[in-house]
Amino acid sequence: MSRKKIVAGNWKMNINLGESIDLIKGIISGSGKNDSVEKIVFPSFPLLKSVSDLLLNEADFFVGAQNCSEHPGGAYTGEVSCDMLQSTGCKYV
Repeated sequence: MSRKKIVAGNWKMNINLGESIDLIKGIISGSGKNDSVEKIVFPSFPLLKSVSDLLLNEADFFVGAQNCSEHPGGAYTGEVSCDMLQSTGCKYV
């Protein structure tokens, strides 16, 4: 049984919302319809929902977060919980 290949990119803290939209559109148009490759992008936190919405109907495209707190909630300034990430469409961390 062959496994699906994965291509993933972590954006770190390098691009803003407009640049993210342009990048996603370019990735979609350049990727073709290769169902044997799972494509995952890891934008920074403020961009997660916008990027996730752009990829909503794209097969084999997924969104991941760059980090996740070990705490489910509480007074942890700057932290992001797994539940928060899932609500934006994230499938990976």
